[in-house]
Amino acid sequence: GAASTIDQVTIDGNVVHTFDTPGLHHPFDDLPDGSIAYGAAQSSGDEKLEIVHLDDTTETVWDCGDWRESIDGSRACDSNTLRYDAASNKFLFSFYNFESIVEIDRDTASIERWWGHAAGAYAFDPSDSAFWWQHGGNITSAGTLLTSTNLTSGGEATVVREYEIDDATQTLHEIWRYGDDAGIYGGIMGEATRLPNGN
Repeated sequence: GAASTIDQVTIDGNVVHTFDTPGLHHPFDDLPDGSIAYGAAQSSGDEKLEIVHLDDTTETVWDCGDWRESIDGSRACDSNTLRYDAASNKFLFSFYNFESIVEIDRDTASIERWWGHAAGAYAFDPSDSAFWWQHGGNITSAGTLLTSTNLTSGGEATVVREYEIDDATQTLHEIWRYGDDAGIYGGIMGEATRLPNGN
């Protein structure tokens, strides 16, 4: 809602800063300079990627509705996770309503690639390695895409999929997966992150 806020709190409970985040829908991420990036839902049904700075000024980085309209004529955007990758200076913004992850340049707001089921997305190899209801998409130190996903479009179980990103052929090649028979069900949320020890 219009009165949404994010509180930055120390481990012992002291509020350091309160960020006004009107339209905060689901995700936000801390940026290295202390600002907060978040998905701001709009009354039109689309969503914007905004940054609120420590001086309380707000910067609109990207308009999902404008982008969706340019690729398929729809403006509906409902996000579930947002990750900033400092190494590439890009955001990975995940949307559950069209089951796709969009990579956005922090400085230019340009989009060169997106993965999932939106028009123009990279293909999946093999085809049954597609992700569905994905959360927490991130680029690993090896340059692969890692995300949690439902096992199928019908929502059976939660698994982890890792893909090699082939920009030349615009294809995601699945190189690793986990959880097919683990009985994990993260119906609303789920996330996968590669740890330094390889787990």
